[in-house]
Amino acid sequence: MKRIAALILVAQMLCCSVAHAQGLILTGMTQTCQIREGEVLLATRQASYPLVEGLTDTDVQERLNKGIRDGLEAGGGFQVAIDYALEDYRQDPARFAITQYGQDATAQVVFQGKKLLCVSYQFITYTGGAHPWPSSLSLVMNLQTGEVVPLTALFREDSAARDLVTDEVLRQLGDQEYFLAEDYGEGGSLWSWDKALLTPDGLRIVFDPGEWGPYAAGTLEFLVEYDLLAGEWGDMGGPESW
Repeated sequence: MKRIAALILVAQMLCCSVAHAQGLILTGMTQTCQIREGEVLLATRQASYPLVEGLTDTDVQERLNKGIRDGLEAGGGFQVAIDYALEDYRQDPARFAITQYGQDATAQVVFQGKKLLCVSYQFITYTGGAHPWPSSLSLVMNLQTGEVVPLTALFREDSAARDLVTDEVLRQLGDQEYFLAEDYGEGGSLWSWDKALLTPDGLRIVFDPGEWGPYAAGTLEFLVEYDLLAGEWGDMGGPESW
């Protein structure tokens, strides 16, 4: 099988916002990646993400930037779009000619404290279907070390945080008449730490379209206030310490 070639265009600086902790500066970047079969364009990915600058410790700064870039790849989906595009190009050229394949990826900082940075990733993947495939991902990083911090590491080992969050998600859902428990069961317990976001106001729980409930309902988000999780925090302390 002939190998497909990737052409990555030069990243472009969009804008920058200055943060006041540790001299950190966030600069917005965009990057376009085009995948080709010979001269034929198969799929394109447009990615927008923050670039960390201004830190005195350049090793930490590079680890932060690498973690943010790695998150774009961890979201997946782009390879799926490439596979669909290649299959249609070879087997159904007419369909290929009128179909969009690729991915739009956006990463943005939703929380920045003294110790922690939380990045929200949104992916819209086009695989030739009736509608695009939306998905999301979260990333928490330690601003002092540049290392990725699993959200579960913020809680005690014996923490009841997951049960507390699930109960609150189901409580909030109870007021929405269009979303019937008998239709979708106890899916509220199936939320993922990999999509949960730290925000200034609380822990945001995210369900992608169709992940729990009908696709037409769109992205479902539930804000769990930090006060509900008091007493569950681990060695890094609670929100006031982050």
